[in-house]
Amino acid sequence: YTTTGANAWVAMGIAYYEAKTGDRQFRAMGLENLEWMRRHCLKPFGDERGVVMADKNYPQSRHDDTTIFAVEHNLDAYSAFRSLGILSERKEYLAIAADLRQFLTGALYDGKRFRGGARLPDKLNHAFYLDAQSWSVLALGAEYKGCLALAEEKCRVEGKSHKLNGRQVDGLVGFTEWAKSTHLWPEGTEGMVAAYYLVGDREKGDTYHAQTRRFAEALDADLTDNTLGVPYATADTKGLATCESVAGTAWFYLNERRANPFQPPLRKAVR
Repeated sequence: YTTTGANAWVAMGIAYYEAKTGDRQFRAMGLENLEWMRRHCLKPFGDERGVVMADKNYPQSRHDDTTIFAVEHNLDAYSAFRSLGILSERKEYLAIAADLRQFLTGALYDGKRFRGGARLPDKLNHAFYLDAQSWSVLALGAEYKGCLALAEEKCRVEGKSHKLNGRQVDGLVGFTEWAKSTHLWPEGTEGMVAAYYLVGDREKGDTYHAQTRRFAEALDADLTDNTLGVPYATADTKGLATCESVAGTAWFYLNERRANPFQPPLRKAVR
């Protein structure tokens, strides 16, 4: 079971590293990832091309993952094909990126926010997911910043008091992963932070970034050892509030450096 999103993030990391350093030693691996994802590009609605969620069905999944077009996976794939297409000057990859952008901004966008995705043969997922909004801004640009206001309306978690690692933490503010959840999710909160920085809203970016730091420091057993890990969520199911999250910590680290993984510092501006 291999997902397109995970492979796209590897390619995105390679593209960012090469764009930042000029070192091409990992490019071949990144292009292999693109070729794998290319085999999982389909046209679910007419001529619009999207990538399916996985190469086969996950055993515990309620749906067939080979027929699902998750918006997050398509945003990842768009960034990967675009960035490595520019770096390698491969027009066929830029053409795929253009198709993915059209799929995202067409079938998966309702004019105000991005849908959760689609499933063959013709069903749209209308659920409101936080990443679908923040990542769309990060990948597609500030023209979709209106999605952030809706994300605040539907996914903001305000003034919650939580007991974390035996410590009471009051008034944490951030975001949850979708409109029907209530716990605070630092990974997604930091995705919103990155999106705010991209659209030039530094005040909101700094505000929510500081909230994530409070959450992380509440978990840190030793504030003098110069290390800090961001927990997964305030809901302490299966240790989510008492164990550091790699993804949440990585997003926090990227925001400390104002780095957008969806848009590496490329010299050529290509949509």
